[in-house]
Amino acid sequence: MNTKYLFLDIDGTLVGFNGVMPPSALEALKKAHKNGHKLVICTGRQLSQVYPWLLKEVPFDGLILSGGAMVISNGKTVAHHFIERDGLKRLVNYFESRKTAYYLQTQGFLVSKQWCVDRTLALFEKLGYSENDLLTLFGKTVIDDNAENRDDVEKLIYYDSGVDFSDVQNNIGDEFHIVGYSFGNLGNTSGEISKNGVSKASGIAEYLNYCGGDINDAFAFGDAENDLEMFGSVNTGIAMGNACDKLKKLASYVTSDIDDDGLYNAFLHFGLI
Repeated sequence: MNTKYLFLDIDGTLVGFNGVMPPSALEALKKAHKNGHKLVICTGRQLSQVYPWLLKEVPFDGLILSGGAMVISNGKTVAHHFIERDGLKRLVNYFESRKTAYYLQTQGFLVSKQWCVDRTLALFEKLGYSENDLLTLFGKTVIDDNAENRDDVEKLIYYDSGVDFSDVQNNIGDEFHIVGYSFGNLGNTSGEISKNGVSKASGIAEYLNYCGGDINDAFAFGDAENDLEMFGSVNTGIAMGNACDKLKKLASYVTSDIDDDGLYNAFLHFGLI
């Protein structure tokens, strides 16, 4: 089999929401890499939020981060996209005027304001997550009362807006686009906002263009609504058994749940191992 490019979401695909990767998934990844296939993380997480142990244990060939805002191949940054300051100010003004908590993603840490942090912690505590769980999810958060003036913001995440995606999209305009928030069951009132044209799909295209890879040799593995664009950009999309219904409908193949050897079974099904 010729080299395949395997684009892999983290949460709910490689690693459970408890922060644990099934042993069978690690085995599958190492076997596929030994067989000459390329392993590429494709996540909404920023670089500093990717589990250090995951990068140590698995021989990844590339990283697509912050929903496509940053693309890395063999340690080299080949693309990095930021939200321009004027646009960021409009986004921040919109959410602050509605008292909706938000965080700004940068490469090394999250940026927010104290009232946003307090509201978000309260929201996740109601959902059963501890403060330690959130530290694992969010990583370092810097409080910056002038956050809207930053030039290093890759993406904005907002929580519990009280309105659905279409309402937010109508208000922020077509300069940006929204995908569903990928962690927890927060419905359509929490989302991730990037510059229009920046997505997991665009990150895949930039990675393959840099490496000289063929989109026909690309596989995408995911579980959530923020993986829809990624699935739409490749010929073969594999949804985990625990994936949302929208993704399963778009998938070429639905494997078993993450904790039921889902990744290993998918790799085996497609002859990757």
